[in-house]
Amino acid sequence: LAFNPTTGDLYVGGGFTTAGGEIANRIARWNGVWSTFPILPNGMDNDVYTMVIDAVTNDLYVGGDFTNAYGTIANRIARWNHDDAQWIPLGEGVNDIIYSLEIDSRIGNLYVGGDSTIAGNEYSSHIAQWDMGRVYLVTATAGPNGEINPPMQEVSGGETAILTVTPDSGYTASASGCGGNLSGTTYTTGPITEDCTVNATFALNSYTVTATAGANGSISPTSRNVNYGATATFTVTPDSGYTASASGCGGSLSGTTYTTAPITADCTVTATFTFQPTCTLDVDGDGEADALTDGLLTIRQEFGFGGTTLTDGATA
Repeated sequence: LAFNPTTGDLYVGGGFTTAGGEIANRIARWNGVWSTFPILPNGMDNDVYTMVIDAVTNDLYVGGDFTNAYGTIANRIARWNHDDAQWIPLGEGVNDIIYSLEIDSRIGNLYVGGDSTIAGNEYSSHIAQWDMGRVYLVTATAGPNGEINPPMQEVSGGETAILTVTPDSGYTASASGCGGNLSGTTYTTGPITEDCTVNATFALNSYTVTATAGANGSISPTSRNVNYGATATFTVTPDSGYTASASGCGGSLSGTTYTTAPITADCTVTATFTFQPTCTLDVDGDGEADALTDGLLTIRQEFGFGGTTLTDGATA
């Protein structure tokens, strides 16, 4: 027996030759009334032992000891194509009686069990698998700032699909769908059992710029989070009597402001401070450091002359 909940048909197989008073050689269909399949000559040429419905296509698979299904050569196994209303053999069939059929509708495999040792001209030792040719569509979509390829592909039931996810520079990719996972730029789906979609999204990277300062000054703030391609600024403040210098992250110091280059990775800005001695050269005490007058007075003092004017100690 096999029941199709979609169509409401109940299929019956066995060794009978009539159903409800109508000729029905070993297979019939009940849907409120008994009927045979609309293909002549009528029925199978030998007993039917097992049958199963493909829930995806509504096709009926039949196994037994027959070699002919409604005039079509079918060695102990056949498929009733629901849409085309015709019997179709499964390749070369098998060499002995089939007692059991089972379908994995998700991946499109039909499993066959019985006395057969040959299936489709291949050794099978009483059990075989028939690929029902189930094919599904894997579609890929990508948000802005990256891409995923291929945009669509057909995948046999139970197989996996591989896609390449490529973010734009400065972005990180994530992806989901079809039961898969992303490793590097490769997204691998789980086994495909239905049409499905992989979605890729891309997030702008953010980096940490750290600032450190040596003795005798400061730099602030001590760190900034900066988006890819943006710059960061820091304030560099030397203590009194010191001058500042700074380096790192490809930047430059202007006054007390240090500006980095566009940030593409975590990096560090380092500030250092150098002592800058100061002196006032006001030898003559007039409140001004004059390069000529005070400079000459300094030279006089180096030669042993005292005084605060250029003529002190001079002789006529």
